[in-house]
Amino acid sequence: MLALAIVSVLVGMTSAVGAEPVDLGRSDLDIDVETESSEYSFDDVFGGCGFDVEDINGNYDASVDVSAIGDAIIRTDSRTYDDAYDCAFGFAVGDITVGVSGYETPDAIVEKTEDSSGNIKVEGGLQENLTEGVDARMTYSFFSDRPVVRVLYTLSNTTSADIAESVYIGGNYGSDGSTTLEATFSGQLNPDTEELDIYSNDLWYMTSDDDSSDPILTLTTHGSYADVVPVNIMKPMDGSDDFLLQYSVVIPAGESIIIMIFSEMTAYDKGFDLGIESATQSAADFESLETLERAGLLEGMSEESLASLVNYARLEGGGAEEEEVVEEEAEVVEEGGGVAEETEELTPETPADDNVSSGGSSSGGALSFPLLLIGGLLAFRRKRA
Repeated sequence: MLALAIVSVLVGMTSAVGAEPVDLGRSDLDIDVETESSEYSFDDVFGGCGFDVEDINGNYDASVDVSAIGDAIIRTDSRTYDDAYDCAFGFAVGDITVGVSGYETPDAIVEKTEDSSGNIKVEGGLQENLTEGVDARMTYSFFSDRPVVRVLYTLSNTTSADIAESVYIGGNYGSDGSTTLEATFSGQLNPDTEELDIYSNDLWYMTSDDDSSDPILTLTTHGSYADVVPVNIMKPMDGSDDFLLQYSVVIPAGESIIIMIFSEMTAYDKGFDLGIESATQSAADFESLETLERAGLLEGMSEESLASLVNYARLEGGGAEEEEVVEEEAEVVEEGGGVAEETEELTPETPADDNVSSGGSSSGGALSFPLLLIGGLLAFRRKRA
């Protein structure tokens, strides 16, 4: 069962090799990772930059100052792919009609840890009252086996009432005026232009610098059956290098929610088309908590954090995903001594409530040990709503 696998991951990954306070100074923290086939670097992590926030009608609120990633590079034996980002993965919270507040790590010290597998986590400081009653924190994780960054945006409600907010996540790609949309989860075409476009049901989309020196970039926005699905306010395509996602969330009183996104860089030493094909295959890893767990991309996340996610459905039937009743055949002895087949309806045990809510309109509990106990006996088949 997936729950068993995730618990195994959590047990094996909680011990860190070391925690190192990092003095950002002039916001020049670089994360360098060497994989089997390449080296990659995310530069100016938590660096200061800004992005424009606007509504769906294109009305600008203003440029918002944020802590974000300034650039990224991937190097293989034969090529260097650079200038992936100019400013990416910052976030802001608020009502665009009255103004939004951008997250900036509040001090020059962030916590950097490395686990036994070589994965690196860099956590920004807690920004209190990013908006009234809401504290915010941002955490980056970088993986030792592939050029992926995972970003967690944590919002905590410090009041006794639920708070509804808009969360804006955005940035700017280094592909500039050559930004080209290469693939999306749905593959849906715009009926007016008959060209590939980005829609709300796209769990991920992929862009390039039109076969130039930049890496192919895959950005995830949410998982299958998620309760919270973003609006793509700005789309990086047709020569526009800006992206902006708007998530409408409800933060329960006294609790926290987390939005999780991923970005992956892909090299194309063997040809651009093969690079797109490889990136498309890899993008399937981001589509649900199950696929993320199998790919090792949930490593270092606690059960509490997984339960707090709003843009990924929880494993026991959160969001629009539901468990299908399974019929199990059991042999029973009839009164006459014969053997008959009996059909028994089995449903999953309701997990205990978690201390951290997923917010929004989520239902269902966190990863739980009741599932572990019955995991070896029952086969639950999920069906899509």
